[in-house]
Amino acid sequence: MVQRFGEIAKGAALLTGTNVEIAEYLPYYEPVKANLVLGDVIAAELATHGVTPERGILVTASTDLGNVSTKVPTDWVRFPVSEKPVPGHSIEMRDASISDLAHRNAIITAEVLGSTAVRVATDKALRERIAT
Repeated sequence: MVQRFGEIAKGAALLTGTNVEIAEYLPYYEPVKANLVLGDVIAAELATHGVTPERGILVTASTDLGNVSTKVPTDWVRFPVSEKPVPGHSIEMRDASISDLAHRNAIITAEVLGSTAVRVATDKALRERIAT
C-alpha cells in the first residue's frame, strides 16, 4: 500500500508539474521472530518457578522488538498482572499492575531473565545453538 501511495503521489506530481519526495518517517514494526532455542531455555527457567509459559503466541503489540529479533536472537516474555485479562494501556491495567500478583510475577520474570542470561553467557554450546 505504501508503494502504491508513492506511485500515486509521483503521478500527481507529474500531472501538476511539481516534485514529490517521500521519506520514511518511522520504520515498520516487524513481527517478533522468536528464537526457539532461547525460548526453550526461558521455558526451562520458568519451570523452576512452577510456571508453564504459553508459547507460539503472535505478538501484535506495537514494539520494535520484532525489528530487534531480525538482527539478534530474541524471545518474548510476558506475565499476568491479574487473574482475568485486562486491556493494555488502560486504567484496569494500571490498577492491576500494583497488585501482589503482578509484583510476584514481575520478580519471577526478572529472576528468569537473569538466570537465562547467565546460562547463555556461560554456555558456549548453547550460544552456538541459539545463533544457528
